[in-house]
Amino acid sequence: MPPQETPRRANGSTTTRPQAPATRNSWRSSASSSSDAGSGLLRTYCGVAETIGKKRTMEDRSHCCRLGDGTIYAGVFDGHSGALAAEHASASLHSHLSGYTGATKDRFEAAFARCEAEILGLGVRDGTTACTAIVDAASAELHVANLGDSRAVLG
Repeated sequence: MPPQETPRRANGSTTTRPQAPATRNSWRSSASSSSDAGSGLLRTYCGVAETIGKKRTMEDRSHCCRLGDGTIYAGVFDGHSGALAAEHASASLHSHLSGYTGATKDRFEAAFARCEAEILGLGVRDGTTACTAIVDAASAELHVANLGDSRAVLG
């Protein structure tokens, strides 16, 4: 069956979700793209493909968007013992990054700390790892931060 297009999100991205097979190893994919951030040095795209392994449910989450300063944010969250922490981190970490200024390392540390405090405050008992990146197309810089056992591999 052909993919089904869902409506545009507030940030202008779209999600394409093929109908999942009737097996436990169902999959879903989504993609969004953005144009040059003004300089024409680097065009950025973001896409995601997910698959469920031996577990019955998908505990992983991801998010890609343009931040208020024009940078592109991408995050992958590996849920542990449930999806609630990964869901919260996916939905909120990018907005925490937008809320801070200063050195990128400090932005990441403050955003991770705030997100963790929110998750603990909600009484969520499961956890998540995180692998996040900010791409600054204007300066052609890539900043990557991870938490837990998730890592980014550049090739």
